[in-house]
Amino acid sequence: MAKKKKKKHRGSRTHGRGNTKHGRGRGSRKGTASRKGGRNYMHLVKKGLKRKKGFSTKKPEETGINLTDINELITEETEEINLKEHGYEKVLGGGQLKKPIKIKAQKFSSSAERKIEEKGGKAIKIDK
Repeated sequence: MAKKKKKKHRGSRTHGRGNTKHGRGRGSRKGTASRKGGRNYMHLVKKGLKRKKGFSTKKPEETGINLTDINELITEETEEINLKEHGYEKVLGGGQLKKPIKIKAQKFSSSAERKIEEKGGKAIKIDK
């Protein structure tokens, strides 16, 4: 049986890396500083201070609820519901109401108000 030849690249200029320029290392940069804007970027990422991309809104988000979800909150004995107590600010017009009911909330969408009144209920606006 013949001995297997060792692959240690002895005497080879490139050591299997193609062109001689491809074999140059990163030196003192240690691989992280050469990407995405240098050391400052990596420093921010490690500390968790990386900037977020895109736009941000100034106004806070409203918590809304659809009419179909209101059906789950009410029972057969319920005649009036205050959505501020349940943590909602705005009534949205998704779906239909099962029965006529008085709904108290800070805001109503136009479609929600129309659907509530068509069913025979009332949309009552309350202050913050």
